[in-house]
Amino acid sequence: MPTNVRGDEQRLRQVLFNLLSNAVKFTDKGGVVFKVGVVATDLADETDSSAKSVARIRFQVEDSGIGIASEHLEEIFLPFQQVGDRRQMREGTGLGLAISRKLVEMMSGNLEVRSAPGQGSIFEFELEMLEVEGWHPKTTIYPDKVPEVIGYKGQRRKVLVVDEQRENRTVLVKFLAPLGFEIVEAENGQQGLVKAAEFEPDVIFMDLVMPVMDGFEATRQLRRSPDFQNTVIIAASASAFEHDQQTSLNVGCNAFLSKPIRYKQLLATLEQLLGFEMGVGGAGK
Repeated sequence: MPTNVRGDEQRLRQVLFNLLSNAVKFTDKGGVVFKVGVVATDLADETDSSAKSVARIRFQVEDSGIGIASEHLEEIFLPFQQVGDRRQMREGTGLGLAISRKLVEMMSGNLEVRSAPGQGSIFEFELEMLEVEGWHPKTTIYPDKVPEVIGYKGQRRKVLVVDEQRENRTVLVKFLAPLGFEIVEAENGQQGLVKAAEFEPDVIFMDLVMPVMDGFEATRQLRRSPDFQNTVIIAASASAFEHDQQTSLNVGCNAFLSKPIRYKQLLATLEQLLGFEMGVGGAGK
């Protein structure tokens, strides 16, 4: 593998996040394997002095899950499509695979799948990326003791997490519960409205693309209510499209966090929007 390549980091990260999330979600036994490798190289355009060569890189996510029948392979790339044994499929793929295929196409690639019932699935795509010179990863020297965030100062805050995928809700719960937040969950916008009325949260994390009612409409309805005019609503989505990010702000969200959500960015956003200070304790690692 080349040491340094030039490509669309954000789109690539979100495609891999979606593929790996789905692989883990639908694999009860066995495992998930992620492979990356160079399948071909060619000379770079002479007009780009920083590029040494063009590497064609294959990204592959293989799982040992329930698999998909051949006649349904293309259907899984449709929004909210769910195929296979309904008793085994816990949730649909939402827009994850539909967005992933579109993002790969925007990077001049093609997302493909091979699968069979009971034999798992392989999702793969290839991208041409420039191998470049003149860039070196920064070496960060960490101190022996790093302050560990152990909570926040002030009254206890309530958080509502609205996301169709249980795994995504779990990530936020694991981030926030140890800090002292009181948390409830909802799996679509309609359920989120009911939970918000019952729970009266200080903060709502709102996925944008969900069945029944999406996050855009749920946010619109919340903002129409006098009870939620000042509630902090943070859009959290795997969508890499600037239009979705801007629309989320237009309908009333206070901020947008791109999945996979990063812990430090999450804490910084909460500090800024809620106006409190995180408390630190002993040294972490």
